[in-house]
Amino acid sequence: MKKLSILFSLLALLLVGTACEDDYRDLTLFSGAEPIYQAGTCDNLLTTAVLYLTNPEGIVVGIDGGDGDYTLSDNNPAVATAEFTASEDDFRRFRVTPVGAGTTYFQVKDGSGMVATLKVTVHEYAALRMRVHEHRFSYESDEALPDDQWRDLAYDLGQQFAMRPGGLYVLKADDADVPLPDSGTLLVYPTEDSDTPIEGTYEVTGSEERGTCLLFRYAGEEHLFSFRSPDEWGETKTSPLPSLYVYEDVTALSPVALPQGSRIIHGELWLQEM
Repeated sequence: MKKLSILFSLLALLLVGTACEDDYRDLTLFSGAEPIYQAGTCDNLLTTAVLYLTNPEGIVVGIDGGDGDYTLSDNNPAVATAEFTASEDDFRRFRVTPVGAGTTYFQVKDGSGMVATLKVTVHEYAALRMRVHEHRFSYESDEALPDDQWRDLAYDLGQQFAMRPGGLYVLKADDADVPLPDSGTLLVYPTEDSDTPIEGTYEVTGSEERGTCLLFRYAGEEHLFSFRSPDEWGETKTSPLPSLYVYEDVTALSPVALPQGSRIIHGELWLQEM
């Protein structure tokens, strides 16, 4: 299971569905026994939550602050509903229950007019969702290619792939009790506007050279993505969403002959979606 450590770190946000807050709010929503206020760290204060129809119990949310005279409203009960539960440890609480796939917002308001908002996204099932932010190709060789030749080569390679920037990979958890098994169903939405996915498979694998890898098979394509990105790509782009680069060796797909020892690396920047 050691090879899954990178993927499980990504799932930490996926499964908990919390958002970090660095400052105290007069009216605050939280998970767990009591709110944790600690500037500069990820605490249990809530502004977002992700629920799944495969887990109909939902979540219990605590309320802190305000004058205690709370009211609760929901703008889309077709997605999720909420109702107050018994108070615990001097905190009022409410349970959010998923109803249908989509997004809704709950507002907690006190008698003075202060408001705290919770954004709730409901999915049909638990999955790891990675949006492809960009493609990148890198050429490694002792013999440089002319710029125009490399530009045409990179374009031709990109046209061989169904996935485009803006597309979405969904690693589906077929078993609700195992969030991300070693293998399973892969749903590929090639573009940002795709409504119907291409169905394939994924497998967690790896080697001493490449470390943990994801093997994707779909639409006649096979991609072995490693989490060890080449040094020349530098740091990943700063984003409010968890992100990482993955790369694969696509030298064998080159439509033209390359100098001996040359290598072409295809990389994708993934942004995790809740």
